[in-house]
Amino acid sequence: MAITPLNSVVYVTRDLERALGPQTSVPSYFIITNSTPFAKEVATQKPNIFLINSPHLLDTHELLAHPETEAYLKNLTNPHILVFKNTKTIETICAQNQWPLLNPPATLSARVEEKISQVEWLGDLATYLPPHKIQTLKEVSFSPLPFIIQFNRAHTGNGTILINNEPQLQALQQEFPDRPVRVTDFINGTMLTSNNIVFPDTIIVGQPNIQITGLPPFTDLPFATIGNDWSLAQQLLSTDQATRYQTIVTAVGKQLRASGWRGLFGIDMML
Repeated sequence: MAITPLNSVVYVTRDLERALGPQTSVPSYFIITNSTPFAKEVATQKPNIFLINSPHLLDTHELLAHPETEAYLKNLTNPHILVFKNTKTIETICAQNQWPLLNPPATLSARVEEKISQVEWLGDLATYLPPHKIQTLKEVSFSPLPFIIQFNRAHTGNGTILINNEPQLQALQQEFPDRPVRVTDFINGTMLTSNNIVFPDTIIVGQPNIQITGLPPFTDLPFATIGNDWSLAQQLLSTDQATRYQTIVTAVGKQLRASGWRGLFGIDMML
């Protein structure tokens, strides 16, 4: 006898690739996304994908607010919404429509992810960060050694800048003199990352993988992520390093749990 799920999980995403995986065969899992040539091709094989046509690609909040989304969700059993990155706008749309949102609160996400507030949120765990300080740009002094400047809000490397010379720093200071930044020692190494889960009673640490960063011709941004190698990290990490990695991820996961976070979180570390 078939079991009817009590709830439906609906991943609303601008880019279909974020929502694909083995779970697309689960009867209670659905995806709402933009109609693109790639999405149309995939949707022919997966009836749980609902495509929305528009003259331009719609962002997540625009997809959520679309009349076709409302009509589609009315046909599902108690739909619960999942998005890649929560925002106050997304929370408002879900609240207005009485759609439960599975993501952690947007205010908590911002506090944890943004480069300035993250330092305060980490507390004692900020010792896991590379040597750093918080300053306004006009207060930053040039060092002959390369260093990193990070604006508070950034995504996929766009707000992370490697300072190699004084004119480069001065140009930033002239444009954003009073903007707070995190100034960090530059460490040249291999970037590791993992996807992990916060449960109410435990932290599950995912397998570390290599984050492929700044690789031309796929990007001209030195800190932009363009892919992952899922096997090389196991060859590079010693037993002690793998244990250290797990210790750090678990500590951050517990801090997240104490702040009210549940679900997935990612973490980057330099080897």
